[in-house]
Amino acid sequence: MKNFREIEKDHCTSEHIACMLGMDSTQPDELEIKTVAEAAKILKDERIFYSSLPDWIEAVRASVKKEDLVVLKGERRTPLNLGTRVHLYGDVTSARTRMKRKNALTELELQRKAEPFAVIAYLMDAEYPKKFLDMSWEYLLKCHPHDSIAGTGIDQIETDMNYRLDQSRNISAGIFRSSLQAIQKRIDNSDVEKDHVILTVFNPSPFPRTEVITAILDLPDFKQYEIWDAANKKKMEYQEVCRYEHTPVIRHLGDSTMEMKALRTHLHLPIENVQAMGYKTFVIKPKNDFQRLDGSLVAAPNTMENENLKATIHSNGTLDITNKETGHTFFGLHYFEDSGEGGHAWRHVPPAFDRVINTLNSNPKIELLESGPFLARYAVTHLMEIPARLKEGKGDFVRRFDAEGDDASRSEIMKELTVKSELILRKGARGLEIKTTFNKFDS
Repeated sequence: MKNFREIEKDHCTSEHIACMLGMDSTQPDELEIKTVAEAAKILKDERIFYSSLPDWIEAVRASVKKEDLVVLKGERRTPLNLGTRVHLYGDVTSARTRMKRKNALTELELQRKAEPFAVIAYLMDAEYPKKFLDMSWEYLLKCHPHDSIAGTGIDQIETDMNYRLDQSRNISAGIFRSSLQAIQKRIDNSDVEKDHVILTVFNPSPFPRTEVITAILDLPDFKQYEIWDAANKKKMEYQEVCRYEHTPVIRHLGDSTMEMKALRTHLHLPIENVQAMGYKTFVIKPKNDFQRLDGSLVAAPNTMENENLKATIHSNGTLDITNKETGHTFFGLHYFEDSGEGGHAWRHVPPAFDRVINTLNSNPKIELLESGPFLARYAVTHLMEIPARLKEGKGDFVRRFDAEGDDASRSEIMKELTVKSELILRKGARGLEIKTTFNKFDS
């Protein structure tokens, strides 16, 4: 008990020490009652007894001096030990990253789209979908036990999480869609002619937004068209990407399914000052002539530039990005590196004989995909040859896991990994969008 007290007092802020027993999902120790009883016999100036977390927290709160406490701000991402107990496994951020990304998207769709717009629709007399929101939250929260969301469990846990996240996303998408429909019905567009098409742009952010949006429109019986701001009657400029004949399916719950002949067009449209949680309405009108806008954000070969940024793609796929407001240039961005992994889901341990491979000497395929006054888009595709697997060597894999020594290296068998990035610059944007995808291969 003396040793226990000496260890615990180094990081405790009060005289009330929580004597926790077990970890994670362990069963109660059948010797616990006896241990507490025996400890109580030998303690003179202290007491050991059963309590609850709420009672312990209240006791600590009453005895601690707030002015003596260290205040920590921001995210706690340190993997270091703080005292003898409190630490974070920072390396788990790279375990099953596909699952963590999917979880982040699920949270966004529920919290930034489904919930707020369901409230707005409810304030406009639509039914509040509490049952479905609760169901979506339940599926999401069942993915958040610490070993599940950390990606440190067996493969079946990830399979189960993918199912739950899919259910949450599908429910949230349905709530979001039906909420927007309810809101759309209550927008007064009575002055719009019957052969015109309405485009409503919603802003799900808690602040006003001005940016170039990308839209896909189905225009029945249209050959050419123009876009007008419904509020100020201003004719809008836009950048059309492509167009083709299409027959979208029209589903009405009170009628049979039908198809509609339409002109489908993909376009980029600059929109100014859409208020927080608000919307703007645009009217698409048919016309006879077609007019393409001149100009491009492609300032030179493999270079994009707008009012705020200049981005240059080098022959090895790296980027130089200049902030035009400050004049500062960030050189040599956007290259990829692959190194060995000899650890486990909680801890990154490089193999003893690592081989680190990067794309700095690569000769990627660089393609210009879109060029216009409102948006430019490039693709950079690398073909990397990387080792297929870890080679154990003669060492002890348990010691390798604990970073206490190993004889591991990377396999001489190589696999091809395709790494493709799409680089997008929009007019007025203060950042360059990058979407990177990797091909899958079996090791």
